[in-house]
Amino acid sequence: MKKIKVYYTPGAFGNFLGYLIDSFSEKKLLSSPFLPSGSSHGRADALHKTKVYPINLELEYKHFVENKSGIGLTWKHQYFFYILHAVYSRTNSGIFNECGIRIMQENFWKYYGMHESPVLKGNNWNLLLSDLKNFYNFDCNENNQVVPRFILRQLFFFYMAHSNTNVVTIRNNEISNRKDLQLIDIDTILDYKQLSFLLGAIFGYSLDFSELHKKFINDNMSLKAYNLKNDIVNCVLKKIDKPILDIDVVTEAGIFFELEKYFYDIPFHNIPEFFKDTGSIINYIKGYPTFMKHPNQLFQKKLYKTIVRKEHGWFKK
Repeated sequence: MKKIKVYYTPGAFGNFLGYLIDSFSEKKLLSSPFLPSGSSHGRADALHKTKVYPINLELEYKHFVENKSGIGLTWKHQYFFYILHAVYSRTNSGIFNECGIRIMQENFWKYYGMHESPVLKGNNWNLLLSDLKNFYNFDCNENNQVVPRFILRQLFFFYMAHSNTNVVTIRNNEISNRKDLQLIDIDTILDYKQLSFLLGAIFGYSLDFSELHKKFINDNMSLKAYNLKNDIVNCVLKKIDKPILDIDVVTEAGIFFELEKYFYDIPFHNIPEFFKDTGSIINYIKGYPTFMKHPNQLFQKKLYKTIVRKEHGWFKK
């Protein structure tokens, strides 16, 4: 069978799909590809190994532009938080253990130095340092290694507010617009029945990988963060009080970002300490002084085109 090429943005399961294609080609499950973070970057090398192309990188993007066949993995914009979390937590070869963001929030300089691919063209890891300095007047360096948590939270809040200009969104849109690729949404990858049916149709036979898929879902720390973020926001909107246990700083930023889209004139991004329970967030919203309410300017930029709930006064710019 002709080798299949897979094009994707970081975090969109390119290596997992590559592993499954290799396994179907061999008509058996190969050795487990999973690393502690749940990523599939540990898949075994082989002569028949399916080539995957994370097209945020310059050479991989060039290949994507020049070639006219293969599979393209896409994601809906609602998954931007997940992709962003995965970029900084899972895109590695095991050096971050379960979660890179946990390392980042403890010692940013250590995290920065650990990443193995900042020199690859298209991986502009220096942007993190320059953004911290330019936007928040914080110079992270060898002598100043720990970035205050509230600054990190604001940085990722900013990235979420400007998701439409992020390279992963731009590249995802380019994949989505390709008519010569077989496009697969990551919702299909996350659904075992859909994915099993799809691969069965491609290869003409079935292969049971249900237990492996369960591990793929359960060990994905970024997917857990995505679901936790959604659960906490839903509790606030439904006025359900529940404790907020240990969460990472990007998940905190994601919660504040979602809440500020709903309650557009109440600031969340600049709160120094994160809340301990959803009841405290509900009370913060309820008791916020009317005379101090003011729309967040980030959401009034033309580049931010999300249509938000009318009952909270949002409109399309």
